Amino acid sequence: MAFAERQDQYSKATGFQIQITGAASEGSTDGSWKAVRGGGVRFVENPGTTTGGDKFMQHSLGQKEWEDITLIGPVTASRQDMLKWYKNTVAGEDHRRNLSIMILGPDGAVTHQYNYVDCFLTGYTLTPLDAESEQECEETITICVGHSDNYLT
Repeated sequence: MAFAERQDQYSKATGFQIQITGAASEGSTDGSWKAVRGGGVRFVENPGTTTGGDKFMQHSLGQKEWEDITLIGPVTASRQDMLKWYKNTVAGEDHRRNLSIMILGPDGAVTHQYNYVDCFLTGYTLTPLDAESEQECEETITICVGHSDNYLT
C-alpha cells in the first residue's frame, strides 16, 4: 500500500488558527481558541443509483454531508470576528460566513488550510458562571458547514 509509507502530515502540527470572512478587520485571525473538532465529510450512498451494468458496476457516492465544527476557547476580548458574526446572526442579517481552519507547523507557518463555505451558527454555550468555581470561563460555538472548497484536494 502506497499510503502506508507516507509520513504523517500532521505529526509536526503545533497549533491552529481560525479565520472568518466578514471579519472585524481584514486578514485577521479570530482570537485564541483552545480546541477545534469536526468539519469532516461523510458520503451518503443513494440506493439504486449506479453507473454501468456489468461486473464493474459502481454505486454513486451520493450526497456529501458535512460534520458540524465545534470551537472551544476561553472568553476573550480578541475574538472580534466571532462576536460580529454572532451579533449579525441575532439581528437576522448576513448570518453566513466562510471559515478557514489553518494548521500551523513548528515555525508558526500554515502547513494546511481547510476552507468551509456558507457556514452559519447553530449553537453557543458559555460555562456556567459560578463565583465559587475556579474553572476558566469558556465559550463553545457550534457551526453548520455549507460545504468545503478544498477538503478533499
